[in-house]
Amino acid sequence: MIDNSKRQILKRMGLCLSLPLLTTVSFSTRTYADTPVGSPRLTDRWSVGGTNKIISPYPNDSIFDSHLPCAVKMTEPRTLGPCFFSVKTSDDISDGQSGLPMMLCMKLIGHDCNPLVNYEIEVWHANSLGIYSADTRQSDEAQRFRSRMCSNNNQDALESTWFRGSQITDSRGRVNFKSCFPGWYAGRTIHIHVRITHSHYFCANSKKILQELML
Repeated sequence: MIDNSKRQILKRMGLCLSLPLLTTVSFSTRTYADTPVGSPRLTDRWSVGGTNKIISPYPNDSIFDSHLPCAVKMTEPRTLGPCFFSVKTSDDISDGQSGLPMMLCMKLIGHDCNPLVNYEIEVWHANSLGIYSADTRQSDEAQRFRSRMCSNNNQDALESTWFRGSQITDSRGRVNFKSCFPGWYAGRTIHIHVRITHSHYFCANSKKILQELML
């Protein structure tokens, strides 16, 4: 919900993403667009103002409701790709970047359609200009990152970790992020990367699921 003094258009997009290992994440984004009041200057438009324009709480689980029966389906695995490195953040992964504010809400369920608890869900995506952040100094998983390809060695990107983060699923299988709608870059549909990890007690190996959310 945004300032009521402005005319709002609420756009909601939801989909179910089926993942390997009979695990499913339900995915929903809420983005907001408005008709600006007063000055026509782009900088006055809240729709490019970033996550600080989000003032409502995350929606409840009803956003994942469906009239269809719960079902899961195997899909092909993905690779991490050249633009991944891990960072630890709060739920707001924008790092101060401007753009169309977005809530990214996910619910992880198992083959029995019950919530999966204590799984780590990582997300990463480009900014509104199609550039990935590239400050890998605090990451312990940066070996495969290709800065020139992913950030074009943009100076701001080299000093930032925008639009990367991770959360642990709660008792409802939920994680929530505040972000900005990603931009397009040549050769790819607009997308968000997702990695799901579950480390078992006293086990050296972990179960990892990789997917891309096409927007």
